[in-house]
Amino acid sequence: MKGKILPIMVIGIILYLIPWAVTLCIRKNIPEEKGETFDSGIRVYLSNGDQVNSMDLDEYLVGVVAAQIPGDSPLEALKAQSVIARTYAMNTIGERKSVEATELSLPYYSDGVLRSEYGENYSAYHGAICQAVNGTTEEILTYEGSAVIPVFFKCGSGKTRDAGEVWGSSIPYLVSVDSAWDTDCETCPQEIVMDVEKCIDLLKGGFKDFQASPETFKDTVQILERDGSGYVTRIQMGNCEFTGEEARTALNLPSSNFEVRAKSKTITFNVTGIGHGVGLSQWGACAMAQEGQGYEQILSWYFPGTAIDT
Repeated sequence: MKGKILPIMVIGIILYLIPWAVTLCIRKNIPEEKGETFDSGIRVYLSNGDQVNSMDLDEYLVGVVAAQIPGDSPLEALKAQSVIARTYAMNTIGERKSVEATELSLPYYSDGVLRSEYGENYSAYHGAICQAVNGTTEEILTYEGSAVIPVFFKCGSGKTRDAGEVWGSSIPYLVSVDSAWDTDCETCPQEIVMDVEKCIDLLKGGFKDFQASPETFKDTVQILERDGSGYVTRIQMGNCEFTGEEARTALNLPSSNFEVRAKSKTITFNVTGIGHGVGLSQWGACAMAQEGQGYEQILSWYFPGTAIDT
């Protein structure tokens, strides 16, 4: 893996954490299950009050993957997520042999949290994630020899998005690809109705220059532009113009792919998808796995031109 890891830009950290918010849970060390071995050669140190626990990177990634994707996902989708999580971690770790978990800033579920979340399915789900992590040990996703920015989201509109249309910087492997499986996502579309006054308060909380009157707010709301995948890229509300992602974040919407109807007292968003829409669709990855495709094919599909490396 030497020579193939480049330090990630600060923007990489931001992009990786946008897809959906997960609370960082570090309650105790993950005990090693019978038959499980982890030997990546890299140690991760987790602080829990006055106690510091040390574990192998792959053992740590079990808790990371569990926090990022449902435990009942198909094995090949879990493997794809494992490669993504390891790629992100190695972008930060570089050539070092140890790292503080706080430096990685990854979502993490401790064993105690997993036992509570999974209940009677703990052994099956935890075992599958361990198998996925162990089955991809040392593997990262690269483009022309360098580790990629491994972004992902839950589900989209039927096409992923081009990073250049979302964040303003084109990245050759983060381009729009078909993801028709997402149109079957059970959580899409979602109708979100909020009071006009609440909407105004949320926008004021996120943007100090924003001004709007509840009486005239509905007349100011207008979608100005969408990208090639249907996501809002520019929207007017009140006296300000926002990007779709700015509006999504301020209003706590699942995604920026939405239709909007403003009335005198309420504003309604019909939202398609969950997350920013760039990179790997977890819903699509699960569907591809159910069709019999392996994690290599899944990653190649959502990150064109990349390779799995060690």
